[in-house]
Amino acid sequence: MTSPDGPQRDLAPRTVPLRGRRPRPGLWLDVAVAVACFALFTVPVLLSLPSDAHPLATPLLGLLVAAPLAWARRAPVLALALVSAGLVVAALTGVRVTPFVSDLGPALGVAAAVCAVRLPRRTAVLAVAAAAVAVSAADMVALHVWPDRDQDLVQLLVAAAGWFVGDVVRTRRGFAAALAVEEARLAREADARVRAEERLRVSRDVHDVVSHTLSLVAVRAGVGRLLLDDDPEQARAALTTIEDASRRALSELRGVLAGLRDVGGADPVPEPTLDHVPALVAAVADAGLAVDLRVEGEATYDRLLETSAYRVVQEALTNVVKHAPGAHVRVDVRRADPLVVVVEDTGAMDPAGASGPPALAGSGLGVEGIRARVALHGGRASAGPVDGGGWRVEAVFGPGVPGEGAEAHHTGARAGRAQPPDA
Repeated sequence: MTSPDGPQRDLAPRTVPLRGRRPRPGLWLDVAVAVACFALFTVPVLLSLPSDAHPLATPLLGLLVAAPLAWARRAPVLALALVSAGLVVAALTGVRVTPFVSDLGPALGVAAAVCAVRLPRRTAVLAVAAAAVAVSAADMVALHVWPDRDQDLVQLLVAAAGWFVGDVVRTRRGFAAALAVEEARLAREADARVRAEERLRVSRDVHDVVSHTLSLVAVRAGVGRLLLDDDPEQARAALTTIEDASRRALSELRGVLAGLRDVGGADPVPEPTLDHVPALVAAVADAGLAVDLRVEGEATYDRLLETSAYRVVQEALTNVVKHAPGAHVRVDVRRADPLVVVVEDTGAMDPAGASGPPALAGSGLGVEGIRARVALHGGRASAGPVDGGGWRVEAVFGPGVPGEGAEAHHTGARAGRAQPPDA
């Protein structure tokens, strides 16, 4: 199976020529370390070389010890092996490659550190241990073969220290890589959560707009059908209400969906706020409901909270239109801290027993949507029957509001109705 990344990789322009590539900065650093080890530790020995010493022994073994550091990061085990071999040969032949005891220098420590950084821990431990044992054993043999030379186990300590430093670096890099992966995962989860919450918000807004509008349309269409022959003027008024409600619904849907696509620079329709509640009440009143609106206070809130409060009023009125046609409704909005919205109706009223538009069945999402919107702002919502008939929806927004579990809310059917009051 072809990898999905294959075509992209084939079509990607090559930004680095195949020939004449510049060495990576890391390679220059490795070469600099190798040159520094030879210059600082082997060159001083060459400058004070005894007359009876072999002229090529020290420089050759010095290069064997220092030069492998130039490719240590690309071949760490090979570099460590060559450095160790150079120190072993130097010890057994009595050749000085550094002016210190046991040819002490950083070469073995650097090679051990690179192995600890580049290799798995188990492999690095085995490689460094083998090199340290070999060099230390050669120093102990040289102690008897060349008694005039100072020998000890200092190379063992150098190898151990180099491995420890490299292991710390490797561990830190591992933690940093794991942390980066975890942060990327959390970022993906956060992005997915934001997208899911946005989809849920949009679905609730669409549900509220469509449910409210279709409820008004269904009720007024029923009125128009019943009065078409006896009262054409009322039937015409019902059709006008249907037209106005449809236009408002289209405008609100454009505002809800504007954030989901690129609208080509068009100004999005603003979402409704508490200032739009009077127009909402007037539209419901046109559907045949007697609605009293009372607004107390002048506090203002962020737009998201006001939109949520508007949707609560809209959903509650939609339930009245669907389940209690002809009811008397009272809407209270207390613009204080916290914001309180109350929608209460008297229940279906048809004392004359005249036939009218039938009550509509609900889907069971309305009240749950109200509770979810209020909970988003740290509040509580309740919905249930009231004494004497009717239904009451109360939503309290804002911080400092004691939360209630779902079990504390009324979930029974609306008084005098067979179906729940959900849109």
